[in-house]
Parts: sequence; C-alpha cells; structure tokens
Amino acid sequence: MADYKVTFYPEGKSVEVPVDTTILRAAHEAGIRLDARCGGQGTCGACRVRVINGNVHLPPSGKLSLSDKKKGICLACLALVRGDLDVEVPFSSRLEPADLFEETGENSACGYVFSPGPLTEKFFLELPEPDKHDRLCDWERIRRHLRSRCELEGEFEIPLELLRCLPGLLRAAGWKVTVSLTRAPGYFVVTRIEAGDTSGENYGFCFDIGTTTISGQLVDLNARKPVSGMTVYNAQAAFGSDVISRIVHSQQSPGGLEQLRCAALEGVNRIAADLIKAAKLAKEDVGCVSFAGNTIMTHMLLGIEPKYIRREPYLPVVNELPYLTARESGICIAGSAPVYALPGVAGYAGGDLTAGVLACGMHRSGEVCLLIDVGTNGEIALGGSEFIVCAAASAGPAFEGSGVTCGMRAASGAIQKVSSPGRDGYEVNGDVAARGICGSGYIDLLAMLLREGIMDRNGRLKQEAPGVRPGAHGSEYLVCSSGGEDIVISEADIENLKRAKAAIYAAASALLKHVGMDFAGVSRVYISGGFGSCINVESAKEIGLLPALENKRFVFCGNTSLSGARSVLLSPQARGEAAEIASRMTYCELSLEPSYMEEYMAALFFPHTDLEGFTGGGERG
Repeated sequence: MADYKVTFYPEGKSVEVPVDTTILRAAHEAGIRLDARCGGQGTCGACRVRVINGNVHLPPSGKLSLSDKKKGICLACLALVRGDLDVEVPFSSRLEPADLFEETGENSACGYVFSPGPLTEKFFLELPEPDKHDRLCDWERIRRHLRSRCELEGEFEIPLELLRCLPGLLRAAGWKVTVSLTRAPGYFVVTRIEAGDTSGENYGFCFDIGTTTISGQLVDLNARKPVSGMTVYNAQAAFGSDVISRIVHSQQSPGGLEQLRCAALEGVNRIAADLIKAAKLAKEDVGCVSFAGNTIMTHMLLGIEPKYIRREPYLPVVNELPYLTARESGICIAGSAPVYALPGVAGYAGGDLTAGVLACGMHRSGEVCLLIDVGTNGEIALGGSEFIVCAAASAGPAFEGSGVTCGMRAASGAIQKVSSPGRDGYEVNGDVAARGICGSGYIDLLAMLLREGIMDRNGRLKQEAPGVRPGAHGSEYLVCSSGGEDIVISEADIENLKRAKAAIYAAASALLKHVGMDFAGVSRVYISGGFGSCINVESAKEIGLLPALENKRFVFCGNTSLSGARSVLLSPQARGEAAEIASRMTYCELSLEPSYMEEYMAALFFPHTDLEGFTGGGERG
C-alpha cells in the first residue's frame, strides 16, 4: 500500500507515512515535537493542529468544540492519515526550546565556593625524545611524565582507540602534547591526547534532565563559569507528561524504552550541538559531562529498565552509577569523555534532589532547613548537618508551563508577573507581545483572582465577575488579548494548578510531621525550580503554595539541579559531598504516611482549609 505525504506548516517539512498513521506520529518523524502530555490517548487536548487540505479520519473527541471542527482543528494523536495532508501546527501545541543564560562568577547557587578541580583536567607535556639510551615505550613515557612532572599518584588507564593513534600523534607533534585526564575511583583515565599546548581551552557540559524540560550549560572549566546555556522541552512529553505514564509506555509499546531514551537524548544533544556551534568549538573540544535528574529520568536517559520503580517496594536498578563515557551514554561529544551522574537516594528521590541539597548548602547548616523543588516531580528535603530526610510528590507539570491552556516556559513572551486585572496589571518577559503564562505568572494570577474576588477558595470563577466568560470547556478568565490570540486561564487550568500546589505543600507538611516538627521550626526555606527568583513570595503564600512564614526565611535558588551538576563538574570536593549527601539522606515514602492524604485534602483550597494558619502565621518583610 502506498505511503501518503504529510507536510507541516509553517516549516514546510514533509514526511511519507503509511495509511492510518496518526498525525502525531508523522510529526514526530518530521522532527516536529507536539505536546502530547496524555501519552497520545486523546484525553488532554494539547496536540491541536489544523488540517488545511487532505483526507484524514477524525474519531470523535470531547476535547474539541463544534467550532473547532468547522475550522479543521483536530487532535494529532487521534487523527489518522488517509491521504496526502497539509497540516498547520500552532505555537500552543509545540514543544519548543527557550533560551536560558545564567551568569555566575562562582560555583554555587547560594554563596558557597567549592575547591577547584574539574572532572577532566588538561596537562601539557614536553616529553624527551626516545633514543638508543632511552627505550621507554610511548605510553610509559607519558605515564612516567604524568607521575614525575605533574605529581599525580595512582594508576593510569588509556583506551585502545587512543593507543592506536598515539605513535603517529607523538611524533607529528614533536613530543609536545596535551593529555586530558579524568579521575575515576582509584585511578586516572586518559580521555584525549592533543598535539601542542591546548591546556588553556577546557570545556564541559552540565545538564538538568527534568521531566518537562532539559537544561544545559557549556562551562569553561578553567574560568569556572558557564559560557552559555539553553533549555528545551523534554521530547518524552509526547509519551506522557509524568514519569508514571512514561513507564507505562515503556512497557506497553514495542521498543518503548528505546523511544524514551532517544527522546531524552534528542534534547541533550540538541543543546550540546547548538552551544558547541555558538562557541565555535568542535564536539571533541568538550571533555566531560555531568548531569542531574530524578531517578526515572536518569534510568530512561541511559536505557535502564525503570518498571520496578513503579511497583512496590519502588526500587530502582541503581542509585549511584558507575564510570560512564559519552559514547556509552549516547551524548555527542568526545567519545571517551567521562559522564558523571549525581547519585540518587530512592525510586522517587534522584540526583536532582542531591544536586539541590548540594547547591543550597543545607547539609552544612547547624539549623533545620527545608528545600522545596517546585517541579513536575516535586521533591522535598528537610534537615541540616545532623540529619536529612526527603520525600517526593507527583505535582504535575502545571507550574512548568505544561498541562494548562496558555502555559509556557519562562521565556521571551511569557507573562511572569500579575498584580491586578487589566492591561497594566501584568509584566511580560522581554520586549515582545505576550504569548502565554509561565509558572511565576500563574502564581501571581491565582493570587490576584482570589484577592479580587474573581475566584472563590475552591478555584471556581464567579460568572458575574469582569473578565469571566464561557469557554470551550467551562468558564475561563481573559487575562489579555495578544497578536490576535486570547490568553486565558480556565477552571480546568485552575484545578491543575491547585492540585500541583496542594501536592507540594502537603509533601512538605507531611515530612515535617514525620520528624515531629512543623513549619515554625524551620529556619530557612530554599525554593528551587526553573522559574527561580521570579516567584512572588506573598503570592505563593496567598494561594497556599508556601507556608505562612516571614519573608526573610525564604531563599530562591533557581535551578539547583543545574547548579549542583555544575558544581560537581568543577570540583572534587563537590563530587565528594554529593556522594555523602546521597548516602545519608533518608527517604520517606509519602504513600505510607497516614498524614499525607489528610494534608493534601486540606490543601485543595486557596490557600488552605486552615485559614488562620495562613492569615496569622506570617509577617511581611
């Protein structure tokens, strides 16, 4: 049977697919990533596209109105190709990258500077030429020089591929070469040998492998600071918005785990390629990688079976990964370059939480601190120098711009602050028209709707309130009109955001109860997440996302998963502390905590059922 041609606009990209292929699958093959957070089940309504021309079979869907259908709009995950097609993909249905640059002169999110020592170090060697009195073999000549002149103690290993190139390289370079070394447990590994002195140019990558997004930075290892950075949506979202739906996909679809691995690698390698090109480097110039991610993301990135994390007693295959190379992991830099993964703690407490504790420095504090990671897989850590306990709660991706009608990352065009109704009541990131709302904007928006009486404590919009109107799927509030498109928040969006904030707050509250404490006993609350310092703490307290404590107790740390990954890239001290943190953190399984569900149900209101605790427990300033 003949294949049909599907062309996607505005790119004009075409792909040929067999009959009854979904438009979602065709888009994937064309390299166009659509938001299919439900895993392609037709339940989320996020993958809306418009069929401009052609024959397509459209199964019924409650996610589309009659008006939508008249315009040719359909769900890409359900629509089946029955002929040549022209398909328009709107911005709102795409998983697009957002540029990110973090300027930092030091190697810490919260002021602590680790001792220097990058994961890969370069040593320039001026080797004596062999003669009849000096018959050392080529490799031994390098090894002895490293020990004597560079004062390195331990064993050295060199890959076979480098040995094959060694004789010609040494002689062509006049016995003057730069050796890249990585310290593995108990020994050194030679990862690259270059002609001449290239020790002044040493680069590495650090990554945060998030459920919703992947962030990366190209780091100058000599200068100890990032050169550039970038964030992209995790293409795994095409198989589900949360880690559980992705595990299900890995089990139910042939080759599902490999699909998920390739989707995560696609984001990592896209960032790597773009940043390498922008810096005018070659991929071989990047000598090491570090990354942090939750346990399931780490397993999927490396193609390790994750299914037992979902099953009681929720066990991962590995928490601390062995020595890896870029070639083994599929990361497109120098093949022998080392890849360091921050160690995790349990099935739902991964290396990203270890990175967060490391970045904020709470493991050194003599006081009790709380770390709250506002993300899809909301992770919480509590403690200090004497103890650390942790937990995780599935918050969903709403605060990361996914699962809500007009959600987006904190990129150019995102409404990031809201103070009042009307045209002058919001602030847009960048000097551009508004395109959507990011996490910090949603927090402000919910607080404003509650404060102005437009929304009740249960999250229902009041029909008579200004700006409230009927929408395709219930009532919605019009935030603004921009570029011919209305930016709105619907009651369904509010419900998703309410559940996300309830899960995060309840996890923190239940963890405190687990150790016999409450929020009053916490000296400092570290807030991490992609939107970092953009969160208005008063707004967060008004909606019940954060506890009603004095503002001075809150510290916003930004993306601590990325910061922690950068720290271990740059310092052996940080790598040692990361291992120590992971080994002494105690994981608390919230599903076994009687108080968690009680706390969660109580938090399913704005701000909470305990109004007194939120109106009288905190102070401004």
